[in-house]
Amino acid sequence: MMELFAEKLLSKALAMGCEAAEVCIDERESFRVKILQQEVDEYSVNWKTGIGLRVLADGKNGYAYSEIAGDAEELIRHAMDNAAAVSTEDVQPMQTAQQYAQIQKQECPLCALSEAEKIELAKQMERETKLTDSRVFQVPYCIVTTHRFTRTIRNTAGLDARDETQEGVAAVQAAVRDGGEVHDGFAYREGKQALDVRGCAQEAVQKAVSRIGARSYPSGKTAVLLENEAASDLLQAFVSAFCADQAQRRLSPFTGKTGSMIASEVVTIVDDPFYERHPHRFDGEGTPAKKTVVVDRGRFRTFLHNLKTAKKEQTETTANASRPTAGSPIGVGPTNLYILPGQADTFELMEKIGSGILIDSVTGLHAGLNPVTGDFSLLAGGYVIEDGKRGRAVEQVTVAGNLRNLLMQIRMVGNDLKFAMNPVGSPSLWIEELTVAGDNEEEKDL
Repeated sequence: MMELFAEKLLSKALAMGCEAAEVCIDERESFRVKILQQEVDEYSVNWKTGIGLRVLADGKNGYAYSEIAGDAEELIRHAMDNAAAVSTEDVQPMQTAQQYAQIQKQECPLCALSEAEKIELAKQMERETKLTDSRVFQVPYCIVTTHRFTRTIRNTAGLDARDETQEGVAAVQAAVRDGGEVHDGFAYREGKQALDVRGCAQEAVQKAVSRIGARSYPSGKTAVLLENEAASDLLQAFVSAFCADQAQRRLSPFTGKTGSMIASEVVTIVDDPFYERHPHRFDGEGTPAKKTVVVDRGRFRTFLHNLKTAKKEQTETTANASRPTAGSPIGVGPTNLYILPGQADTFELMEKIGSGILIDSVTGLHAGLNPVTGDFSLLAGGYVIEDGKRGRAVEQVTVAGNLRNLLMQIRMVGNDLKFAMNPVGSPSLWIEELTVAGDNEEEKDL
């Protein structure tokens, strides 16, 4: 029914005086269960279909959205009214008919399970977590989720694009008590690994147990090994710095830096929509997916572009139009953006560092950084690096710096590329020097 409604919208929009029109149809099916003490604590199954309409009227784009195949003329008028309210003169083109590559996508074994099997899997993960170590006294977070998503984009310029994705995630948090200390650890599995609930449980418990005995760290500048998950989280928080729409508003620390060295020569950053984790055939405008080198051995090559930002700079789109939902306006965003991994594992990196701190978690990413200037000051946790090996746990420290300085001070890149449940990934990074604020009383113990 929504397909027929889309056809009606496109034809009527032209008849009502629009210069062009486009529809984006999203069909979503999601499942989520949370287990607490072997009981279903939260449970949801949702099916949702929505259609977004974009019209070009008097040279300006207007949007409207509906979840039902209702009154086509009313929806079109709404979009035209929104176009009339737009004040910008920037042109947002519509993509023409395109050909798309066939992509071999990973299977989602979690998606193939029945709802009852998913619930039992979540219960199994909670049991495994409690059995892993006698110090586990609580499993506050234990979920299994699956997601099926189909997107169709069609317009009056001949575009007809359709893609389907499936995703599954199992995640657990373990809380351990040792004497008067309480610590927690979080782990997850996704994609092909999502059925590995035992491994997920063991990882969460190991992370929690490894925090026992944690203390602060002396303040000062020190070598840092930024572990892959923490590096991924930090890079994700700054991802807008690589987007052309932000740069054109002068809201990126890399504005005007195209062609300049913004990182050390060991750093190459790519945006790869074909990466096996979450491959894409096209972007939010229907532009065929393509791999883009953003930073090449330290040199900034290009921002990520959609059709609008590319036209503004008289360049080509990088196929990075972002449209999170059918009702969202078109922006710019990454597909699978990551730092290209190197050859060394974390043991080799620690051995080369010799003395410093390994940081495996950062918090306060929303309040503790400025994506415009690149400055950050974040609460962190991790481990001391002593004699080239991982030592005692570290907590209650703050790491501070600037994104551009951090990228320039990367000495080596690890081989352990990881995406921390977001579209931005990173291997572990050896940072030559970073400011750490901790407890200076710790100096007496070193």
